[in-house]
Amino acid sequence: MQIPEDMGGLIKFINTWLKRNSENFLKRMSLSFSEMDVIIALWESEGKKLELKMLEARLLAPQSTIFGTVRKLESKGYTRLVQPENDRRVKIAELTEEGKNLCLLAIEDKKKDNEAMVAGLTAEEQIVLRLLLSKMARTMLNIRMHEHRCVAE
Repeated sequence: MQIPEDMGGLIKFINTWLKRNSENFLKRMSLSFSEMDVIIALWESEGKKLELKMLEARLLAPQSTIFGTVRKLESKGYTRLVQPENDRRVKIAELTEEGKNLCLLAIEDKKKDNEAMVAGLTAEEQIVLRLLLSKMARTMLNIRMHEHRCVAE
């Protein structure tokens, strides 16, 4: 495979490499991207649990999709559904210990990918790269926000 020379091509090349590594991790764990999205949302939440309505809002997915995904993860031992005694209408998804361990594995896997990606750079170059990428991301976000404002007007 030839490494592209233009900036967009380089970013796409890196993105493809990272995506392929993520897909391989998920395949090893027998998980889908949407299942991992739920696990990450729970991991990032206070107490490692969220009401299904909050998961729906955070992941922009319908209730039926979230409920099905949480149930599937429950069958794999990564989550459990609980209902508070004081309100049976509320359903809360929470990570099990196995789910928390899976998150730790995913974090370690991502860390290895990040280290491999910058292995040929000095510490100083890594800092500069991070600053430049952050600046590019902020610029792109500002452009997108400006485009949305123009469309709304």
